[in-house]
Amino acid sequence: MHAYIASRYDQFLQDLETLVNVDSAAGTPRAVEGRPVFQERYDRLGWHTRVLEFDGGSAPCLEVINRRGLPADPPFDFCF
Repeated sequence: MHAYIASRYDQFLQDLETLVNVDSAAGTPRAVEGRPVFQERYDRLGWHTRVLEFDGGSAPCLEVINRRGLPADPPFDFCF
C-alpha cells in the first residue's frame, strides 16, 4: 500500500495545488468554482456525475456514483 500511495504522491500534490489555486469571487461558494475539478476527475474514471443546483444556483451539488448497470437517471447516493 505504501508503494501504491508513494507512486501517486506527485499527482496528489498537483491536484492539491489545482484546488488550492481555484479562484472564487467574493460571495461565491468555493465549491461552485472547485466542482469542475472533481467532476472532470470522476468523469475520466468512468463514474457517473450530475450537477444539481439548489437555492437559485447558490448551493451547488455534485452527485457522484461509481456502480455499474445504472439506469439513465440513477438515484444518486450522496452529494458533496
